[in-house]
Amino acid sequence: MENHSMCPFCAQEEEITNHILIYCVFARTCEESLDAEALACIQALKLANDMGMGHIIVETDAQALKAALLDETHDRSVNAVIIREAKFLLAMNFNVHQVMYCPRECNRAAHELAKIGASLGPRSQFVWLEGFPDVVCNLVASDSAGQPA
Repeated sequence: MENHSMCPFCAQEEEITNHILIYCVFARTCEESLDAEALACIQALKLANDMGMGHIIVETDAQALKAALLDETHDRSVNAVIIREAKFLLAMNFNVHQVMYCPRECNRAAHELAKIGASLGPRSQFVWLEGFPDVVCNLVASDSAGQPA
């Protein structure tokens, strides 16, 4: 029986190079906002795939992320590995997908969730499938109605 050590950052996966350099969100420090946006996108795509979704719309307020996900040229930027992973997940796991730009003022719920996430410890995460925080429900309702918060 082989004894594999666990990732020292997340303690959830085996300590292998691909996991630490590519997949482990806790091992990376986000040098650029595009890193953070792309890593969040990857986590959302993995969750959507796990839930069996075949048709998705990725909305982002980061025009750079939208452009990177839709760009078909070979990316040699600092973010290339992360962007390539997101593109791979989109192509392999979803029958139909769109990537759309959504201005920040039109998606206040995402920013409220980001604030909640920023207040968590480095190894913490929440996934709500129901029972969303009231503040988020209220913002989604006002965003959908086109009303200011």
